[in-house]
Amino acid sequence: MRYLPSTIWRKGDKDKAAAMFQAIEKMLKTRRIMRSLEKFVGGRL
Repeated sequence: MRYLPSTIWRKGDKDKAAAMFQAIEKMLKTRRIMRSLEKFVGGRL
């Protein structure tokens, strides 16, 4: 599966991709925090 086209990106595309990456990073970070919280509390959340 190829997501990134080989064409030269326009600035809007780069901004969109950056925003997407930031959203994914935030999602993963939140999930990691929740998982460590569950371990800390003993899975009783």
